[in-house]
Amino acid sequence: MPFSTEHVPWSQRTKRQKAIIVLFYALMLTLIINIVGCIAFYCVFKHNEKYSMKMAEAKQAKDKPEEALQRMSSTSSLT
Repeated sequence: MPFSTEHVPWSQRTKRQKAIIVLFYALMLTLIINIVGCIAFYCVFKHNEKYSMKMAEAKQAKDKPEEALQRMSSTSSLT
């Protein structure tokens, strides 16, 4: 069998085995951090896009800034 089911102590492993184990866990950690980072970026991007779209609508309607901010605060409290 290629994989042993018995526990092998760290001191008895070869340098190659240790390197493979360390690289595997480093790869898993990197993938997890990247996935979390992508989710955070997506959430922040969508959150900011909502407000930038409202400001663009206010510019197109040529509203006064106070009215646009008041409308933004009233609609953001609903969501």
